[in-house]
Formats: sequence, C-alpha cells, structure tokens
Amino acid sequence: QWVIANFATQRIGAVVVPVSPIYTGYELEYMLSDAQVETIVCLDTNFGYVAEIFDATPLRRVIVTTLVEMLPAWKRALGHLLKKVPTGRVAKRPWVHSFARLLRRTAPRPPAVAIDPWHDLATIMYTGGTTAHPKAVPGSDVEGLSYLEVWNRVRSLPAPTPAPEGDEAAEPEPLVEAVERLWLTAEQYNNFLPADVVTALFELPVGAHSQVLRGTDLQTGEERFYILQVSGREDRDLDEFTIRNRQQELLNTWLGEQRVTRVTLYENWRTRVPRTPVLDAFFRNPAPTITPQPTVILATPSPAAGDGETDE
Repeated sequence: QWVIANFATQRIGAVVVPVSPIYTGYELEYMLSDAQVETIVCLDTNFGYVAEIFDATPLRRVIVTTLVEMLPAWKRALGHLLKKVPTGRVAKRPWVHSFARLLRRTAPRPPAVAIDPWHDLATIMYTGGTTAHPKAVPGSDVEGLSYLEVWNRVRSLPAPTPAPEGDEAAEPEPLVEAVERLWLTAEQYNNFLPADVVTALFELPVGAHSQVLRGTDLQTGEERFYILQVSGREDRDLDEFTIRNRQQELLNTWLGEQRVTRVTLYENWRTRVPRTPVLDAFFRNPAPTITPQPTVILATPSPAAGDGETDE
C-alpha cells in the first residue's frame, strides 16, 4: 500500500509526507498542521488517532487500509481465523474512504500534470524530534531521479579486471546500502568514512544531495560509492569534558612528535656555544641566612583528681 500511495501521490503532482505508524495523535496533529496535509492514508489500527485530531487539522479525507488487504482471500481468512491479524475499528464518516475500494472502482488513468522535477516540491521528511518538535525537510523530485541516475552511473562503471585463475582475491561488486546517521560530529564520521567524503558532507547545504563520490572503505580497503544528503545541522558548544579531552589529545600528539622528531646539527652550531659557561646571577648570589624562630611549647594541664571520670 505504501508503494502504491507514494508513487500515485507523486504522479498527480501532490506532496508525500511520510509519517511513522507509531506516532500518537499529538505528533500527528503537529505534523499534519505544519505541512498542511489534506489527505492521509493509514491502517485501521491507526484510525483512532487520526479521527481524534481530524477536526483540529487541515485534513479533508482519510483513506483506510488494513495489514492484509492486499493478500489473497484465503490468507486473510487464515490470518483472522488464527487471530494473527491486528485490527482496528473504523467509523463510517463521509470523509473516510477504503483503499481497496478506490483501487477497484477508480480507472488507472491519472490526470496529466506538468511536473518540474528540479523545482516542484515532492516530499517533506520530518526529523525525529528528540529535542523539540520535528523539523520539516522539503525535497524535490530531482532527489528521486538522482538515485536512478546514480545507479546508472554505478552500473556503467567498467567491470573489475577478472582475477587470474586460482586467485581468490577477486574484487567484489559495488555494494548498495542506505544508512542514516544522527547527531555525529566530523571526528566521529572520520571513524568510518573517508576524509574526502566527510569534507564533502560538511560542505553540503541542508537539503541538498551530492554527486557520486568515490572513496576507499576504511575497514576493507575496497572502493565504495557514496551519495550524501544533509537533513539538518546544528552548531553546539563543546562541553568541558570534551574540551579537556581534546587538549590532552593535542598535548599527547605534540609530545609524540617531540619524541620521534630527528634533530640535525650543522657545523655552525659550534659558534653559538659560549666558550665560558655563563651562570645566572640568581645562582651567584649567596643564599640568605635563615634565623630560626623560638619554639613555644604549650603544656596542657591534666584534670584535677575527682574532676574526671574513673573506671570502676
């Protein structure tokens, strides 16, 4: 259902706003109002949250589907019989529509819409909102097209030279992997990304994507291809603990350089050595005489007989 809804939405020129199914009515109300969403596609198990905040948002229609709606009838029946299918109660309202019924009763002829993939808005992704309200990250259709372009570029690269027969050290095919990283500094990225890739990452504007970057995997030494996109960036002051650690690292680096640095002495160094050793004036002056001070000993009188406690 997600694949159908996603591509159908973009086909008619609308904007896709992905929402996590675990969000409650509070998160939904904020995101739907912030993005001015008019149509939502949800599972029947999430319908209660949507109905709860429907009147408080710009929503005009709700399309409801189920977890097993696209499965064959016998699988749906078996799942319900074994009570393995979660279900939710869906109220009958004028603004509630069935996903499956729309597929059956609507002709697959979308309207012709002129879309400029370089400028028209296609998606609005929201951050996790761990520290505040989620932040909207708009994107254009060119992002989706760029992945196809990148894939074609990767596949069109010359194939690796076959290894000689009997040599098992053959170069593998390029790997394709999508990874999201949150709240990492440049130093942390340098632990698993090539330095050139990290530099390009922090030079990218927020919301922009990079070209295909080549780099060497730090663990395997194999050539990798990277596509970068920055959804958000924050500048934060370093805490005292981090500052101290960095100062210690700099000191250790400097001491290490001093230990391994080789010093070359040239012939003219002899002219800079004084023939007569010169002693600092501080050490030539006689040491001052210290006059001992009288010591006063205070005697503490013992308690008189009968004044203290006695042991029986």
